[in-house]
Amino acid sequence: VEAVHKAFVVGSGMPYLACLFNLHTTPGTKDLSPSALEAARKCGSSAQTVKEAYFCPIFRSYLLDGITRCNAKISNEGLWVKRFVVVPGQILAPEFQSLGEAERAQVCAKFSKAISNLYSS
Repeated sequence: VEAVHKAFVVGSGMPYLACLFNLHTTPGTKDLSPSALEAARKCGSSAQTVKEAYFCPIFRSYLLDGITRCNAKISNEGLWVKRFVVVPGQILAPEFQSLGEAERAQVCAKFSKAISNLYSS
């Protein structure tokens, strides 16, 4: 999915997996980057910022289509991502190239409310 900068899957010990998406933005802003804007236009969305993308049903369908394509490649339904949310800001500090247990814990703490909402009814 061209507009997504980072994806962070959560759900260990939960009834299903969910994903946090961080979109490509213009550095220092919450404006979608040129590549993310192009992806938005291709799918028919007029979103120009992360907030607009979050609330745009067309953009959300674009993200859901990407999840559906990924899930189709996985035979074990228990590993399918069932819910997602677009989060503002960086999911992971740029200095981290990989996620160890400590880094995952930091991300989960930073976005604890968003993650909690993914599992509420």
